[in-house]
Order: sequence, then structure tokens, then C-alpha cells
Amino acid sequence: MIKVPASMISIRERIALGNELEHEVIVNALENKLADTFTAIVVSSQGETNNPSLGTAYGNAPTNNPNEQSYFFARMRRTDIDEMEKPDPFLSKTRGRARKLANMHPLGVLLRSEEGKAPQIGEKWTCRYLTKDRKGIVLMQKIGVSQNFLALATKESPFQMQSTNFSDGMVGDYGATTGEISTAGPHPYKGVLIQGSVFPGDAIRSNKKINPNKHIREKYLPALEKAMAGEAKGMKLLATAMAIKEGFYPNTRAYKYNNPGNIGNTDSGDNVGYPTLEEGIKKQKTYILSVANGTHRAYPLGKQKNIKPYYSKEIAKNQKTYKKSPYVPGYSFVYTGQIDQFVKIYATGSRSGNGYLNLILSYFNQNGISITPQSKIQDIIKLT
Repeated sequence: MIKVPASMISIRERIALGNELEHEVIVNALENKLADTFTAIVVSSQGETNNPSLGTAYGNAPTNNPNEQSYFFARMRRTDIDEMEKPDPFLSKTRGRARKLANMHPLGVLLRSEEGKAPQIGEKWTCRYLTKDRKGIVLMQKIGVSQNFLALATKESPFQMQSTNFSDGMVGDYGATTGEISTAGPHPYKGVLIQGSVFPGDAIRSNKKINPNKHIREKYLPALEKAMAGEAKGMKLLATAMAIKEGFYPNTRAYKYNNPGNIGNTDSGDNVGYPTLEEGIKKQKTYILSVANGTHRAYPLGKQKNIKPYYSKEIAKNQKTYKKSPYVPGYSFVYTGQIDQFVKIYATGSRSGNGYLNLILSYFNQNGISITPQSKIQDIIKLT
């Protein structure tokens, strides 16, 4: 039971304060469970920016500085938080109520790009918080459109016209030409090129319980200590996490060829082997070091990296293991060494999910080191 100060005389004030305190308790409880990167839907967007010639977002006088950054602002409906405790504006029957419900949602901000296109109502975005204490929402990447919003085109709703126009103008173009994603059909990512390194629709987690199998514990780890004697804990944890994810156990390619990182083993079936497990782990070490210092051509530090959409024969052949479409999306980003970018380049299967990234984040966390998707390989391997 939430206590309201007796000094609040008006019954309306007491009810309002009580509701506000209750709302804070609910949000705080849910906030702690929300992933660092999450999905949110635009429920209100006027398409205005803090244009330098008109005045800033803080109400300051115009600067007339063409180099000053401008931003778009939108009300965002976060999955797993707002959907659980706020009414859906899209279900409102009147425009006035829809506006009030939309204004109950938190503001998100998007840095204005050269295209200058504001977020549209109904769009789904991956987002992150601006600060560690979860203040401020930053829109990162547009990943699609809310199907509930599109359904309003055939219903009596304040959003009916916007939904109709949205459907006519964009949904038919989703795919490789726009970098946006439709989730319809058996192969939703066929031909899709994602702008950035964040896979949509799959939460990023660092709290999964990772249980290395006995072959990792009894065979791989002892060999690792010999092959990587003197290396920092970060290097050893990264190599081990990769071996766990690549599948180091009898009858796998990684195990049979003493190649725990599957380095050089291709989807087409080509395999690279080493005489001993220790030699295979040393190859992991030299590979990771070449990535970290920018000498590996597949990881061009500071340059544009384009990964084409791909049909994986390996995934198609092992559907029981992968349980996903063999059509994986492509990615386009400037490679900076981030761990989320690294896994997208390194492993084909990681491109249609966040499982590989989640395993690495969780394994480090489980071993007392906290890293994020934005942590860089060159820094990770030095962690102690």
C-alpha cells in the first residue's frame, strides 16, 4: 500500500500522487529486466527537429550554425514495459484520447541524418538508453512496422489514414533495396540488408547461464592454459566462448580437426585441421590478435564493411541444430572492432540471431567481467 502525505488536502492531488508513485514502482521493476538494446514502436512523431535556424530543443535562441546537430523526437512504446502498463494509443476510438495516451509514453531522440527523414508513427526501432541509469531513449535502427498499426487501415481509428498511407508507401518495398525487414513468409530475411550491426527481434542478454560441456572443461581448457600462457583473462575467455559456441565435442568439425574456433572451416564443407588441440588454440590466438590489431583484411578497422545476404548450405544441411532459415541477412556498417560487429563477420549463423553475442556477453559476465555489444576486441583481449 502506497502512503500519500496527509498534507495533500485535495482528493484529486492525493489520487494523482498515489498513481504517480505506483507507476514509478511498476516501471522500476520492469526497467531492471529490460535488455540493453530493446524494441520500441513510434506512437507519436511530429517530424520536427531542433533546427539551428529556428531554435534548439532546449528553447534557446537560434544559432544559425549549419554545423549544429539536429534531432528528431518521437514518443516510443517500449516492448516489455509500456505494453504491460500503458493503454495502447492505437486501440483508442477518439483522436483526443489517442493523443493523451501517446503523450504518456517516453520521448525518444534520433540524430538527424543527411536524408532528414523523421520517424513515422507505426515504425519499429531498436533503441538503447542514453545513460547507464536508463535515462533518455536513443533510436538506433529502423527494423520494420507494427502489424497492429497496419491493421488499423481497415478499422475505424484516428490512425486509419496514417496506416493506409504507410502501407501504400513503404511495406511493399521492404527488403534488400531499403534495408528494412518484413517478418512474413518462411524466409523473412532473404535478400535483406540491415544497416548497422544489430539483429532485430532478438533480445541482447548478458545473463544467460553458460555451462561448458565436459570436453571443454577436461580437454580444451587445460590445452588453452598451455597455448595461451601469459595471455590476459579477456583473451582466454573470448577464445573459450568461441569454442563453446562453435561446438567442441566428439563428431563435430571443431573437435575432429583440432580446430575449436572453426577457423577456415567453410559452409561449403572445406575443413582446416591441426596436429594437436594446442596448435588449434594457438591459431585462435593469432587470429584474434590479427583482428584486434587491424591486420586481418576481413575486419577493416575504421572502414565500411558490407556483408551480403547469404544462403548457408551449412544451416540448410543441419536444420535440427540451427532451427532457422538458411537465408541470412546481410549487414552494412563501419567496422570499429565492436564485439557485435565481430561476430557478424566471423560466424554466418550469428547474422540471423543474437545467440553468439549473448553467449560471449554472458560468459564474460559469469566470469566476473562485464562487457557490452559495443566493447571492442582490442580492449577485450587486455581485460584481466
